[in-house]
Amino acid sequence: MTDLPKLAYTSYEGIELDDLPPVHPVKLFADYWAGLKGDQPVPWRRKFSPLDVPSLLPYLVVLELVDTERGQDLRPRLEGEYLVALAGKGNIGNFLKDVLEPGQYELCFREVHQIMETSQPIFSKIEATDFEGGEHLLLRGMFPFCLADGEIRQFFIVLADSVISARKRR
Repeated sequence: MTDLPKLAYTSYEGIELDDLPPVHPVKLFADYWAGLKGDQPVPWRRKFSPLDVPSLLPYLVVLELVDTERGQDLRPRLEGEYLVALAGKGNIGNFLKDVLEPGQYELCFREVHQIMETSQPIFSKIEATDFEGGEHLLLRGMFPFCLADGEIRQFFIVLADSVISARKRR
């Protein structure tokens, strides 16, 4: 792991969908995800369109589960500007194992495996310190998507301060 600017979690608490404010980006994406899913256990990645959720894009991170020489890892495919601003840098092209603190990486990987087992999103409340030392109370959701092979291999994370609200698409 390199000593670069980062977002550090100071506490983590699992929460329920009902705990989210109605116009928070995580709740709005949860509603969108449920609509994409329909009667399937997990939506297909190809069904996602950024044009459907433009107000949520700054808060969106897309991770893909990939096989590496060191075993499975997660690689960011997209990082919204909100996360980049909190972390002080982007991580596109890097593996999460190389950029996250070990505890944060293990937490993220446990969540990925839980989602793969249950096909259900995970919601959390996180206290975090940004790269400049600012403190944040964040709400976060991690949502599974299937790729063309039918496997859950992409995970969309929506992360935003608890006081942020977004517009619903009409």
